Amino acid sequence: MAENIAIVGAGGFGREVSLLIETINKVSGKFNKVGFYDDGIPAGTRIADLKVIGKVDELNNIITHLNVVVAIGNPEILKSIYQRLTNKLLFYPNIIYPGLKINEGRNQIGFGNIFTEGFILTCDITIGNLNIFNTRVSIGHDVKIGNFNVFNPNTQISGDVTISDTNFFGINSCVIQGVSIGCSNMLGACSLLTRRIRDGRRYFGVPAKVMNE
Repeated sequence: MAENIAIVGAGGFGREVSLLIETINKVSGKFNKVGFYDDGIPAGTRIADLKVIGKVDELNNIITHLNVVVAIGNPEILKSIYQRLTNKLLFYPNIIYPGLKINEGRNQIGFGNIFTEGFILTCDITIGNLNIFNTRVSIGHDVKIGNFNVFNPNTQISGDVTISDTNFFGINSCVIQGVSIGCSNMLGACSLLTRRIRDGRRYFGVPAKVMNE
């Protein structure tokens, strides 16, 4: 029997995740999409094939098991929404594009992650919870990733990289091997990170440098 699943976030990425779930269903029939939850769009609004059911906090009133996928491309908002959802009946499955070789025997993966088409990971990788890996992201060997990170299309992470929480990687950004990244950083589009960075900074360029505030 298909499991009910709700999508938090009815924006562009939410619609993409809805299509991803449809693709999964063509292979396994695993999920029954019940609708969107979104704080900025009135309940009853139709978005593509689904309706907005209500605001995010209304999920805390659910009285039966419900799968939830948080489709928000801002790491801090992603974290905030998860922290707001205290209902123990909510579950966060990993959403995995069909055919991706996650190789869970060699990799440790948490919950609530989104793996889209073209995602590549190799071996001995640790991934936490509620990370977003957009199209054609590549993760090298022995990488460690925390929680609530957003990797935009074509991000390339080399081996032995450590990434903490709530970081944003712009489209076509790259990180060389052995680099350590703290929390709440932003790496701009097409940037190349070649050195360790700590917390709360914005980097851009080749090589990436701290952007003036």
